[in-house]
Amino acid sequence: MSDGMASDRGIRYWQTECKRLREENIKLREERDASHCKGGVVDYDSKADTLEHIHNVSRLLHECIALLLVRANEHDASKLRPPEKEAFDRVTPLLRDTTYGSPEYREHLQSIQPAIDHHNWVNEHHPEHWVHGIMGMSLIDLVEMLCDWKAASLRHADGDLRKSIEINRERFNMSPQLVRILLNTAERMQWLTTKGE
Repeated sequence: MSDGMASDRGIRYWQTECKRLREENIKLREERDASHCKGGVVDYDSKADTLEHIHNVSRLLHECIALLLVRANEHDASKLRPPEKEAFDRVTPLLRDTTYGSPEYREHLQSIQPAIDHHNWVNEHHPEHWVHGIMGMSLIDLVEMLCDWKAASLRHADGDLRKSIEINRERFNMSPQLVRILLNTAERMQWLTTKGE
């Protein structure tokens, strides 16, 4: 089964589940409203309000998921056409044998600076895209950025996401709190293991 089919099936499941919760919530509210008063106080069952809250959180999470799915499908598509493709055709094989952030790595990227500038300009998951750098990014941008850093670490013989985060901490002037959140996320996703583990 393709990832797209699995995603569609998951979305349909949650749409059905949300509808069921909504209907149950309406029924519980009607029952609560019809309940009798005892000593001037209406009997209260929190289930209806909790189900409504669950529904709202679920709906909002699905909005985030939908945007992340768009990002997943469109990630780095600009590298597949000019002016980026030709530049990355030349440099990507050279980058594979270099250490991320090393002088040699930076030298290779500088040799295709116009393509890098274009890439950053059209891709919101790069801090360089934003006038205020990483401070201009959203959580959606940050999730895609972290996924990008992990995937990039898999391209290098000595790739290491933890080292990438540390290098980028200085490069993008990230706060200790954001660095910790990125590391916590990477740990939760089990992305901090080295190759071969």
